[in-house]
Amino acid sequence: MRLVNIIIQKIFIMRSISLLLVSMLFCAITMDAQVNVGVKIGANFSNASVSGINESFIPNIDHLTGFTAGIVAEIPVYDKFTFKPELNYIEKGFTASEGVSQWFNLNFPADLKADVSYKSIEVPLLMNYNIINGQNKVYVYAGPTFGYYIDAYYRAKASIVVDINLYKGNIDLSKDAFNRLEIGGALGAGASTTVNNSILFVDGRYAMGFSDLISESIIDIRVKHRGFQLSAGYKYSF
Repeated sequence: MRLVNIIIQKIFIMRSISLLLVSMLFCAITMDAQVNVGVKIGANFSNASVSGINESFIPNIDHLTGFTAGIVAEIPVYDKFTFKPELNYIEKGFTASEGVSQWFNLNFPADLKADVSYKSIEVPLLMNYNIINGQNKVYVYAGPTFGYYIDAYYRAKASIVVDINLYKGNIDLSKDAFNRLEIGGALGAGASTTVNNSILFVDGRYAMGFSDLISESIIDIRVKHRGFQLSAGYKYSF
């Protein structure tokens, strides 16, 4: 039954994305609007918030750097407002560490670490406002994001002056404690320059998950993702 539910979820996500993109293209054509379509690539500096459990049991949580890339579009709405849907691949995660103060009764500072990485397909639906309009633009944007986690793994390390990899394992996202569907939000700003029909842009955004990635009622622990993304890209104006 769990396998059937996973297959149904994947079909639902892919059909929703396809319907969304087709609908946006249809709206743009019928409105006779000038649509910008392109690609972007960048880095995601992600972290996690852990709540519910007693703070004494929570290890040190630090950021994890991942890769992100996607397809972007921009559709004029009114005056300086545009609609910016995206379809992105994002690597999210965090590093959990615990200090070890003594080994064999000797003071020997070290850290035991675990890099936890999640791969996600995400659809942000952003409303953009051009603060400075024209050939060179400065803009801000915000909107909801809808994601689906497709894979995850952890890598255990011992940190003694340098990091030493111990082992790597996969995380089973089909377990009940994991919620593969994520609803979140994004807030960001950027700048672009236009040469003929080509547009080069850079932007940064803060993104946060509103839904729990991990929710375990037995031990009362909840984990949400958050992070900062930097990206650059190219769009073509049709």
